[in-house]
Amino acid sequence: MKNKLKCLSLFLAVVGWGEGGRDLGQVAAGSTVRAVVIGDFGETGEDSGQEAVAKAIRGVHETKRFHIGLTVGDNFYPSGVKDAADPHWKSEFHEKYDALGIRFFATLGNHDYRGNAQAQVDYTNAPGNRTWQMPARYYTFAAGPVRFFALDTDEGTIGLFQSKPWSDEQSKWLEDQLARHAAARWKVVYGHHPIFSDGHHGDEKRLKKKLLPVLQAHKVDVYLAGHDHDMQHFEQGGIQFFVVGGGGAGTRKVKRKRADFAEQTHGFLELEAGANQMELRMAGADGRTLYSRTLKK
Repeated sequence: MKNKLKCLSLFLAVVGWGEGGRDLGQVAAGSTVRAVVIGDFGETGEDSGQEAVAKAIRGVHETKRFHIGLTVGDNFYPSGVKDAADPHWKSEFHEKYDALGIRFFATLGNHDYRGNAQAQVDYTNAPGNRTWQMPARYYTFAAGPVRFFALDTDEGTIGLFQSKPWSDEQSKWLEDQLARHAAARWKVVYGHHPIFSDGHHGDEKRLKKKLLPVLQAHKVDVYLAGHDHDMQHFEQGGIQFFVVGGGGAGTRKVKRKRADFAEQTHGFLELEAGANQMELRMAGADGRTLYSRTLKK
């Protein structure tokens, strides 16, 4: 019986349902939802912009409250966390973001895989934790009119000289979930690696080959990623692609070739979605708007 309950619990987490049948996002379907997105953030040192970005997020939150947060990976530098007792949890996460009083729905990046990636999943149920959420390595949940799909684009790749192909198992899971939630007003997929990037790492060829066709076939509205330590926006085939890698780690130069916007800077993304409109605002470490895009339905 214990094993059956454990399997059921995992299934509910992966498809996005929590206790009592409530969706994990906990924002009513008819309500507007506001989300803050950060990536590549958990770093300290001279080049770190994490404290400034976190302060700017708190400033925006005081004026217009966020309901949830999203992370697009590389949550802890340089090598993830060791376990639930790792001091990085306090210094790079709780001390920076707990004051917001919201839950962050996280994804894994290549630096997270250099440590104990499973510890970040398990920490969701750690005693005293009220803000960190990663019920599985990939999962889906709804908040307001948005259905979110959190991916593991890394799947154990350390990101040095070669990358593992994006797995058929995860690809099938995403296709099944996108089909199941086809009626969602807005569909937002997010993970660590960008499909398109004019930054240091460039396009992720394996995702362009295997993930992009899935997003196109199911008419996904937005794909969010990090990995390149900068802020970018592309529009390709009616899909909005944002790189939000300015959460704290040292930034890198970008060479604008195709992007509608690309800048070497620290910052975050503010997403606000109602039934008929979604606004995506990229803000710098001072909270000022760098770039914005409005979608309508």
